[in-house]
Amino acid sequence: MKLLNSTMTKVSLALLLAWGTAAQAEVAGRVLVSVGDNAALRAGKEIKLAAGSPIETGDTLRVGDASNLQVRFTDEAIMALRPNSTVRIDDYAFANKTESDKSIFSLLKGGLRTITGIIGRNSRNNYAVKAETATIGIRGTHFTLVHCNNDCRNPDGSTGQNGTFGGVTDGRISVSNDAGASEFGKNEFFFVAGKNFLPEGLISPPGFLRDRLAGQARNRGKDKAAAGPGSESGGTGGGTGTSTQPGVSGSSTVFTTNPTGTDFVPAEQQGVASSLTGGISFAFVGSYAGYWTNGAMTQDSAGTDGYQIVLNGSLSEFEPDGAMAAAAALGTSLKDLFLKPYTVSYTWNDSYYGTVNSTVTKGAAVEVGTDSAANLTWGRTLIEFSDVYSTWSETGKEWDHFVFGDAVTALPTSGNYLYNWVGGTSPTDQTLTVGTLTSGGSINVKFDAGHINMQTVTPIAWSMPNTGSAYLLTFSGSTTPSTSTYTSGTSSVTVTTYSELTPGATHTTCSNCEGSANSYVRPQFMGSNAQALGLGISTYASGMSSLSNQLMSSAQVYKR
Repeated sequence: MKLLNSTMTKVSLALLLAWGTAAQAEVAGRVLVSVGDNAALRAGKEIKLAAGSPIETGDTLRVGDASNLQVRFTDEAIMALRPNSTVRIDDYAFANKTESDKSIFSLLKGGLRTITGIIGRNSRNNYAVKAETATIGIRGTHFTLVHCNNDCRNPDGSTGQNGTFGGVTDGRISVSNDAGASEFGKNEFFFVAGKNFLPEGLISPPGFLRDRLAGQARNRGKDKAAAGPGSESGGTGGGTGTSTQPGVSGSSTVFTTNPTGTDFVPAEQQGVASSLTGGISFAFVGSYAGYWTNGAMTQDSAGTDGYQIVLNGSLSEFEPDGAMAAAAALGTSLKDLFLKPYTVSYTWNDSYYGTVNSTVTKGAAVEVGTDSAANLTWGRTLIEFSDVYSTWSETGKEWDHFVFGDAVTALPTSGNYLYNWVGGTSPTDQTLTVGTLTSGGSINVKFDAGHINMQTVTPIAWSMPNTGSAYLLTFSGSTTPSTSTYTSGTSSVTVTTYSELTPGATHTTCSNCEGSANSYVRPQFMGSNAQALGLGISTYASGMSSLSNQLMSSAQVYKR
C-alpha cells in the first residue's frame, strides 16, 4: 500500500535499531531486509540473501533490478542499498577497540545510504567508503552516496551526469581524491566528476539522489521500512521510543517524515491503531503486482509480504493516530479492516521537495473466501495511490492479495504434514490483468526443531489471458521463523516473519516464456498448532510475447 512508502514509524525504526548486537567473530553483520534478487559473492560462490543471512568481510553484495537490501553490522551501523547496486566489504573488524576496529567499503555500482555505528563514532580514521571518483571519510553519522554511469534518471526522465553524488543528513563527511579534499555538513550536497576533479558543492540535490529504496516500487515500505531516519534521504522530524530484544535495551531516538502508518501491519489495517487494543494476535501473508508512474517513467512492481503479530496493550503507543485514523470508522474486526473500502488523504514533508499531498484508495475486497481452520479469510483488493509534489507527481495501481487468520501459538517440533489446498485468489499481473488458477496444488512440510522444509507434492498451476501463458510452479526449500519483540510504555508487540523462498529454492515452468521465469514464495503458518498455511506468491517471467516481462502475484491457502 502506497502509504507505507512515505512513512517511518517508531516500530518500523525499531526493526532497524533493535537488531541483536551479539555476533560470531567472523560475521560482519546480518541482513535486515532482502527484497527481490540479492546475493553475496563469497569465495567464488554466489549466495542468495534473505532476512537474517550473515554478511562476512570480503563479501561483494549485489542488489538486482527492482530489489533492495538492508544490512545491520555488528557495530550497529545500518546500510541500505538501492536497486542495481554493488558494494564490497573490503575490511571490517569490530571488537569495540578503537585502535583495531575498521570499516572499509567500496561502492562499485549504484547507491547506498548508511547510518554509521560505533566504528564511525569512535574510530573515524578507520572508516571509509570508496567510490570510483573519491573516498568518503566519516566526520558524521548519516549520508547518501550514488555513483552514476549512464544509469541515473531524474524525475523528468532525463539522464543524470556521470560521476559520484552525495548528501549529508547529519554530521559531516570528508570527500577526497587525487585533486584534493573537501568537507560537507548537514543538508549539504556534492558532486565529483572524476578522481582528478575537486568535489563540487551543489545548491540542491539531483532528483535521483532522493532515495525511497524503491525496489519493486511499493515494496520500499511494506517489506520493512527504509534504513535510517526518515523514509526519504534527508528525512526530518523526531520523537523518542524504546526497543527491547535480547542484546539490546534502552531508549533510542526515532525520526519520521510522516508519523502515520505502521510498517509491519498489513495495508488493509493501516491507521486503525486506536481500535486495535488489548491482547490482539493474528497472522497475515500476501503478495501484490502493479505499476507506478513517476513523470516520464513507469515502473512495474511485484513482491510478497507476511507477518505474525501479537499485540499486548495499545498499538497507538507505537504510532500517532495520523491521517489513516479515518479507517477506524470501518469497524474493529480484522475482517472489516481487510475487506471494506476507504479513501484517505494526508500531507507529509519531503526534505528535498517540500510538502507532498498524498491520496490512498483501497477498494472493497473481491474473491473473498473463508475456512473455519484458523479462522482463515482471503481475497484481493485494488489499491490506488497518488503523490503530488511541488514540481511533479506520481501515481500507481496494484492488486493486493492477502490471507489472514489466527496466529500460531506453537509450531510442531517434528514430523511431516501434507497441506492440501482449500482456496486462494486468481493471479494478477502488473497490468492489473486477472488470470485463471487451474490448480492450487499441495505442499509437504517437514518440521525439524525450528527448521522448516517445504516441497510441492502437486504443482500450483495458472494461466494469463493477455500472453497466452501457462505456468507450473514447483518448489523445494526451507524457511525459518524470526521473532522480535518491541515495547513502548505499557504495550508490547511481537512480530514473527518467515524467510521467503527465493529462485534458488523454487522453479516455475512457463509455456510461453522466451527467457526465465522465477518465483518467490512467502509462507506464513496460522492456527494454534500450524494447522493452516498461507502462501504469498510472486513470479517474474521474462521475454513474453506481448510484455517484455510479466510480474504476477496471488495468495493461496492450505490446511492439514
